[in-house]
Amino acid sequence: MSETRHLRAVLECPTAPLHESEVMAFISTFGSLRGLSETRDAYGNLVLTHEGHVGLPHEGHVGLPHEGHVGLPHEGHAPLTFLAATDHPGCEIVAVAGNIAEAIWHGELPAASIGDARLRFFGSNVPRAARITSLSTRTTPGGEVVVDRLLLSPEGRVHVGDFGVLDFPGVSTEGEWLRARGASQLVGTGLLLELLDRLVLGRLVLGRSTARVQAVFVRASVLMHAGALAALKSGIFLAGQSVISVHGCPEQPGASCGGGPVLRLGDALGLYDPGLCRALAQMASRHHLSDGHPFQVAHLPVGHSDAGVLGLHGLSTAAITVPIRGDGELGQGRQPEWFCTSDALACVDLMATIISNWQGPETAIRVAAERRALIAEAFAGSLPRLRGAS
Repeated sequence: MSETRHLRAVLECPTAPLHESEVMAFISTFGSLRGLSETRDAYGNLVLTHEGHVGLPHEGHVGLPHEGHVGLPHEGHAPLTFLAATDHPGCEIVAVAGNIAEAIWHGELPAASIGDARLRFFGSNVPRAARITSLSTRTTPGGEVVVDRLLLSPEGRVHVGDFGVLDFPGVSTEGEWLRARGASQLVGTGLLLELLDRLVLGRLVLGRSTARVQAVFVRASVLMHAGALAALKSGIFLAGQSVISVHGCPEQPGASCGGGPVLRLGDALGLYDPGLCRALAQMASRHHLSDGHPFQVAHLPVGHSDAGVLGLHGLSTAAITVPIRGDGELGQGRQPEWFCTSDALACVDLMATIISNWQGPETAIRVAAERRALIAEAFAGSLPRLRGAS
């Protein structure tokens, strides 16, 4: 249980798009207690940095026109960056009249799945439950009918600006399984804290690694990846930087619960950086051969992630995901999401292996060079026969 205590604590935090303050406060306290460098950009995204060994210098930034770099230590040295979300789908009260409240839903919740679901609100008062009395819908570009606005009957006084989520129970465990509201989004943040804890406590042998490790915690991920794009605009990311998104994904072929973490090769927006994915796969394979830790490799073209969006803007991206069952927050069921703790811990192990073997932004280039050398060696023996055959 102690191996997942930070993960469990994050999953217990109430959060919704634009209302991530409790999760951010937990992350900030975590970093402060461990002496990690903390910065925030103008949009509230939070960055924790473990200095490690200083890598090779890289000049310039990439992305949208930005408003000044946030001033990370050793500026100019591109760190190995992991990125995770701090929100999950939820709603915000925009009007209150008597005992009726109106809320707008953030994120895509299929209208057909909402039924008689209850909500729980946080904010100005103690948590309040609310019953949905009616709703309006909108149609996504993909043609799905999702919840837009809700009329609610709250059990107690609520205020404009309070935020709410589906009223699922808190974190619980059943054997190997951990159940939690919003796990698909928040699992990445919890696992990054577990990883940073290992780094600080010296339980990770860095070996030849020259990279600093940077954990970027972004806001409003379910609002079309607004936090990741804001981080790009604010200049958090350096040119040549490798960014690995860490999140959950619905269980599906190629991403089965109990099969280990998934090295995700792409999403609905396209394939991720093939060089980076190849390098990560090679590290994962060595990890599997040496320690027997399972992992999976899959494209997973349904849905999109922060990695896909950042890749469209020129960053070298990949993703590591944990298979999730239930996916209740996204409307595919009316139960909390649940996942294997063994998959979660194996995900931390895999990230630790990547850090231990990382040799800077040139890692993917070096892996490609190694493979070219192997192919060239095999080709050399065939070359005389090819000439003779002509």
